Amino acid sequence: AMILPALLLAMTLGVSWALLVWVFPTIVEKFIDQGLDLPLPTRIFFELSGLIQNHKLFLIAAPVFLWYLYRTVVRTQAGGFWIGRIFLATPLFGQLLQQTELSLFTRTLGTLIRCGVPILTSLGAVEKAQSNPLFKLAMGEIRAGVARGESLTMNMGRRKDLFPESLILMADVGERGGNLGDMLSKSAELYERDLEATLEALVSIVEPVLFIVLSGIVVLVAMAMYLPLFN
Repeated sequence: AMILPALLLAMTLGVSWALLVWVFPTIVEKFIDQGLDLPLPTRIFFELSGLIQNHKLFLIAAPVFLWYLYRTVVRTQAGGFWIGRIFLATPLFGQLLQQTELSLFTRTLGTLIRCGVPILTSLGAVEKAQSNPLFKLAMGEIRAGVARGESLTMNMGRRKDLFPESLILMADVGERGGNLGDMLSKSAELYERDLEATLEALVSIVEPVLFIVLSGIVVLVAMAMYLPLFN
């Protein structure tokens, strides 16, 4: 779903980089040699161009370092929980992540139970499948509670910050009726449908915003290049 926005972002940033590093300085230096008074936008972009040219290695290394720092922090228990909470609290994106984890939880657990896999083994597999550290911790707590003889619903109810009330009720109905796997599979269908709708909404918002922002960047660079000519 994000392939087109990602390609658009990469191509526009590449074109903007080329304009600022190679084309823009050559044109502006000719204006300076002629003694023209540069407009404010042109001066701003000229300084930005010099900053990019003088710190190219830093600008290339910074994203790599930030990604390495993120991977290092997220591997630690405290850092993983902290980043996981931030991601889940992010508007729209957090909803997308929660729906992804819930659909993975319900689909995996429901399928394993329907195939006759023991509940503790199934919960262990689901715990390994979860990607968010908060959900991994919750699955470990649920598995420990079920191992003590408690119900799945009771343990899910202790983490209402992650599991919505509707899912807890469906799991409770499944446990009482002896068809937990079927109820979880039905819940998975609902969450997968909600996940698809959220993805469509996210892309429908991201694409026009990205077009507007990136078009604005190109227009500003072009204005900074041609304003001295108009003067």
